[in-house]
Amino acid sequence: MNKQVNRRIETAYIQRLKDGDKAAFRKIYEFYKDSIYYFALKIVKNRADAEEILQETFTVVYQSIGTLKSNDAFHSWIFSIAFNFTQSMYRKKAKHNESDVGIDVEDLFWIDNEQRTMVERKEMYDDVKTELRKLPEKFKDVGMMKYFEDLTIDEIAQELDIPSGTVKTRLQKIRSVIQPKLVEKGYFSEG
Repeated sequence: MNKQVNRRIETAYIQRLKDGDKAAFRKIYEFYKDSIYYFALKIVKNRADAEEILQETFTVVYQSIGTLKSNDAFHSWIFSIAFNFTQSMYRKKAKHNESDVGIDVEDLFWIDNEQRTMVERKEMYDDVKTELRKLPEKFKDVGMMKYFEDLTIDEIAQELDIPSGTVKTRLQKIRSVIQPKLVEKGYFSEG
């Protein structure tokens, strides 16, 4: 299996897109289309739905690129857009099949894990994202890369130019902050 590593596109393309360069949009689309498609497919488990999410994501990117404040934030921004569409689509389809099963926070972001669907039904993903946004930037960046971009510890370390041990320490801190909040919200019990 050939797993594509989530890399970031050069920010020059982002600026060119902001300036109205359609060739830059095509370049960005080619760079991200497979990653976004497979990200969506792992969640919605349906090729037609994943294709729709891909198209919707790039429609929003094209229409809303002017709202992106930092070109460096594009990578996280595009995956957030894709995630929001996958979550919305999943909710529509799962409305009639609610579940009350609890989950361990570590299982939360393994897209291939069957428990992922239970999490989305309970809106846990939104709560985790909200809690991540409250953390200091250095923790938020690691959390977003790990849980929303599905990067490995080594990939995060390389991306942020920090040691792998630092990434692990930050992930432990993130878990120690987020898991109690999820317990409070009743998603699963401690211990």
